[in-house]
Amino acid sequence: MSVWSNSSNLPTGTMIFDDGAVLHSDGVTYGALIQALKALGFAERRTEEALMLRNDACDALIVLPLVSLDEIVWTGHLIEARTLVVAKGIVAPETFDALLLNQRAASPPVPQVA
Repeated sequence: MSVWSNSSNLPTGTMIFDDGAVLHSDGVTYGALIQALKALGFAERRTEEALMLRNDACDALIVLPLVSLDEIVWTGHLIEARTLVVAKGIVAPETFDALLLNQRAASPPVPQVA
């Protein structure tokens, strides 16, 4: 799956996928991503080094860093998660995008540093 991100003609955090979807990652936190993945059947397991989210039914594993849940997600992690859930047939791309945006809207706002 190809992704074009942060082109000079696109707002920061905008990703365009080869399926035509446009996703704005600005404001998406690790907490929102984790909740979206849990809603898709992923179980969470923490180790000293990482947070692992696994969906045994689909043999899918996503490894994320141990960071604050209100930290803005790195674009690469968002792309990895979306690519995996779509490739494994867990959910359609547009369904994942909507679920993620709903989780983002449900998350408390992240304070902006001036």
